[in-house]
Amino acid sequence: MKYIAAFCFFFVLMNPMFSQVKFEKEYRLKENEVSKKAVAYTSMFGFKKDVKWYGEESQDGKSIEAKGKVNKHTYSVEFTTDGNLIDIEKRIAFKELDKNEQILINNLLCTSFNKFSIKKVQLQFTDIDKNDINKLTAGLITNYNYEIVVKGKKKSTYHLYEFLISKKGKILKELKFSPVNTDNLEF
Repeated sequence: MKYIAAFCFFFVLMNPMFSQVKFEKEYRLKENEVSKKAVAYTSMFGFKKDVKWYGEESQDGKSIEAKGKVNKHTYSVEFTTDGNLIDIEKRIAFKELDKNEQILINNLLCTSFNKFSIKKVQLQFTDIDKNDINKLTAGLITNYNYEIVVKGKKKSTYHLYEFLISKKGKILKELKFSPVNTDNLEF
């Protein structure tokens, strides 16, 4: 088992995709500045209050995001600028995850950090059909990735990182937050 953990740690350190820096700039948009296709898609969610729209610029390019609450959970629905769905993220507490999921994530993070604390957990859903939105908001869709923000210590320095982890426990992406991220709006 020690050899597996050592191999995973070596892979994480040596893989070039893990050296990317996360930067994100969000700014508010009015609904009339957003694609009608995106507005129509989000109308099916049944958000409790008005949807808040944001433009986003990041290391991945430009996108549009709708944020709102359903069943006490915050959802972020991300679209391309022309209204095509990119993904849906549901914010949850780490303790809401199944115990096996918690163990899987903790074990992965232990291989990357000397110490860490989980700051934010989202379930990331891709390829969600309009007909599946009710199943999604009811918690019936179990095919998702974990998007986790971690404050982690490597060597002697703490930094914020964002991980995208598959259900099978594969780290799909690791991004280190840029040192100054003052343009980001918190929801």
